[in-house]
Amino acid sequence: MSLEKVTGIVLETRDIGEADSLVVVLLETGLKENFLLKGIRKSKRREIVAKEIANLISLVYYHKKNKEVFSIKEISVVNRFEQLKSSYYGFLITNAMIELVNKFIPKNLEQKKIFELLHQALHSLNELGTSPLSLPFFKLRLLQNLGYAPKDFECMYCSQNIFEKRQAFIRSTSFEINCVDCGSVPENHLDILYVMKKMTYVNYKTLITETISENLLNQLDLILNQFIHFQLGFELKSLALLSQLQKSF
Repeated sequence: MSLEKVTGIVLETRDIGEADSLVVVLLETGLKENFLLKGIRKSKRREIVAKEIANLISLVYYHKKNKEVFSIKEISVVNRFEQLKSSYYGFLITNAMIELVNKFIPKNLEQKKIFELLHQALHSLNELGTSPLSLPFFKLRLLQNLGYAPKDFECMYCSQNIFEKRQAFIRSTSFEINCVDCGSVPENHLDILYVMKKMTYVNYKTLITETISENLLNQLDLILNQFIHFQLGFELKSLALLSQLQKSF
């Protein structure tokens, strides 16, 4: 057994017994691990806020190979992203990003790029604020990094540049793209694909300065949500809450 120090983002917290808590953390190494915070809920030395969802934390823990749950010796908050969490909308977006990562990332598989994506997203939204672009941008980048969504926009049949075609269609259950010459196009998604291309190659800070149709963003978000629902087999609570909030406006 050895002492290890690492930084990570809290994905999930579960209370155990009267005083303990189990936290699921995505480490900077890209691994998702379980940690036990003994006595955190009654401790006078440890801040209970340290186990809050979406916190960037620093951990010193007892490491032992093949162990399922590690005991924490020291824990501290590096960044709470308070500005982002201060509004209800920002809180819901934060929860949605965290829930998406937690559900899509398995244990025992390094996903360093996903840690970097999540960390950058939390930092950017905390500094720049949220917009209708925020969550669709994160969802697409997450699915692209996991290999589910395309980065090269080509027809799945003829392999030609989709933007050289008159019409194209995105299958929401697979993210496969076909052009009008190779298959049926129940709805023309070419404008949505242009938005996806921008999201793929332009950073968030630059993208929020551009004018992107909110209608196109909503259509893209619907496709993303349908794909996520299909892959997971259920609707995420955070996405359902956001959908209800948007309908109330």
